[in-house]
Amino acid sequence: MSKRTLSPRAYDVLQRLVHGRHDPLKHAILAAYAPFTGSPVLELGCGTGVLSAAFAPGLYTGVDLDGARIASARAEHPGAAFVHADVRSLEPAFFAPFRFLFCHAWLHHIDEATCQDIFSAIAGASTTTPRVLMVYEPVLAPPLRNPVGWALGKLDRGDFVRPAAALRALCEPFVEHMMVFPGPKRWPVPGATLRLAFDANRATQFRATHT
Repeated sequence: MSKRTLSPRAYDVLQRLVHGRHDPLKHAILAAYAPFTGSPVLELGCGTGVLSAAFAPGLYTGVDLDGARIASARAEHPGAAFVHADVRSLEPAFFAPFRFLFCHAWLHHIDEATCQDIFSAIAGASTTTPRVLMVYEPVLAPPLRNPVGWALGKLDRGDFVRPAAALRALCEPFVEHMMVFPGPKRWPVPGATLRLAFDANRATQFRATHT
């Protein structure tokens, strides 16, 4: 039986419980975005659009498969754009304005085959215009070194919370940099930040190993 999708309100409550006001995350995203400042930005798996508040009006677009969350995002954040879509179905022309993309706590809800399809869609749009995807994900803690974090990771509503090595392997050959850090005391699930670079060479490598 699949897990019941949280309503937008319940989703926001859970996000605040785990992430608070997202201030450290917003700081990290804006630091990564600095070389692209002023250009359009795309969030994949945007939920209710809370992170759109980090960007000036007119710069941010969010995509999500959950229509109710997209409707809530549009109502709460009128200065941003939101698209109800499956990222795998987006045409290369959709990605054209965006050189900077990010996703937060999204890939651990997605199986490997679907992740590969998502990366394929981005890679296919990046053969002439390179782009960056910043990934911010929880990772499964070693059970003996961090039993509480491991248990919380196993209890997560995402079915695919991965160990750090598995997360990196999932994102190859696009990984330029990866950093793993401990979670906060109130929620001791480790996190990882990955900078993924999409360009013609990496797209060719990806197609060679995933066809």
